[in-house]
Amino acid sequence: MSNRMLAYVGFSRPYRFERAIIAFVALILALAVLLAAGWLFELDELTAFGPRAFYFLYLLVLFTLVVALLRWPRIAGALLILALVDFGWGVGSYALRHAAPGEASLLPPDKSEPQRFHWHALLQVVPIPSLRFTSATGLAISHSSEGTRGRDPAPGELATRNVVATFGGSTTYDIGASEGDTWSDRLAAALEQGDGKGRFFIVNHGVPGYTTVEHLIQTPSTMSAGTTCATRTSPISIRPMPIFICRARSIR
Repeated sequence: MSNRMLAYVGFSRPYRFERAIIAFVALILALAVLLAAGWLFELDELTAFGPRAFYFLYLLVLFTLVVALLRWPRIAGALLILALVDFGWGVGSYALRHAAPGEASLLPPDKSEPQRFHWHALLQVVPIPSLRFTSATGLAISHSSEGTRGRDPAPGELATRNVVATFGGSTTYDIGASEGDTWSDRLAAALEQGDGKGRFFIVNHGVPGYTTVEHLIQTPSTMSAGTTCATRTSPISIRPMPIFICRARSIR
């Protein structure tokens, strides 16, 4: 190693051990990142140009910046701490999930999922119609041809049923629930019991992030005359979130 490089990392007089310690830790962590990436590649869980690959690239860029900014140890140290935290959250939570099944992993998925929503002039975003895919975590997601969460009704099915529409935000769309597990699906299953069998069809109009303002814009364009609605507050939202349950003879 040249004298100039030794001076840069603080190993020549005047010694600057604050630089040397940061450079040494950055080197060790960079090697750990490369080993973790290689391990995932061998497990066929790391492909090029996916979110996970960009995550590892981001960490390597951070370590490069740490070395480039050694002349300013406080800035380099802050970046090193950021890289260490991100590495621990991502790879550490992935390892924890395998050691203790059921734990959530913060490591980005290997492959990008399809977009679920597209832009709307008044509502900001709406679900993409006729979307069907299975996420990297095994969640089955489907949108109807009308852009609502769930399946399309069978031909003639609505002619003999009362339509119950649910409106809400992420707790109604149930962004982390698979098909059949949203609370709207569970409501449909409950209504099919006993005398209610074959009498109702549930339409899930929930969209993550929607508030009462978006619901008021939604309802005139989807409801027919004579529609009746009830409202309740979601018990699991961080902030109070009204959820509307509406009953109509016809609904789009």
